[in-house]
Amino acid sequence: DEDKNKIEEIRIKMKKPFRIPLYQRPYEWDKDNVEALIEDINESSKGSHFIGNFVVEEKDNYLDVIDGRQRLTTLYLLCKIAGKEYFKLEYEVREEAKKFLEEEFALICEDIESCQRKLEELECHIKEKNSN
Repeated sequence: DEDKNKIEEIRIKMKKPFRIPLYQRPYEWDKDNVEALIEDINESSKGSHFIGNFVVEEKDNYLDVIDGRQRLTTLYLLCKIAGKEYFKLEYEVREEAKKFLEEEFALICEDIESCQRKLEELECHIKEKNSN
């Protein structure tokens, strides 16, 4: 009964998104690391197999990843590739960087819209020339 309660507590916590805090190193896994994890996953499908620990801290409605960020990020990406979302993963971003990226994204969108308008104008011009 105590094990069932622990499992249920973990299920409830897993509904919160994981977050990679700012102080964590960037994602650095290479092809060999990813292939080793995929091998571990394949081994686990044949029975019980340990693919590693995740250490998290509950904070601000997130599960901040203290250890296991490379493995968790890779699992997240593999799930995304497979079209599944078993859990959410976010990266903490400095406010200045977030603002910069949002502004740059807005500028890029404006450029795209401007290009689309110019293409439409060009299309109309070509159609007019061809109809004469």
